[in-house]
Amino acid sequence: ETPRSPGHRAHSRPRPGPSAKVAVPVLLLALVCYAVGFWALTRV
Repeated sequence: ETPRSPGHRAHSRPRPGPSAKVAVPVLLLALVCYAVGFWALTRV
């Protein structure tokens, strides 16, 4: 038996989600799109 608990082992495993290098630019792009859309709504 391993001394580590199965929960600790699962935590150390990287998540299947996108990496930070991909997530950060996508988040910034979404923020820009949201800002432009909000600006367009206020202009109308």
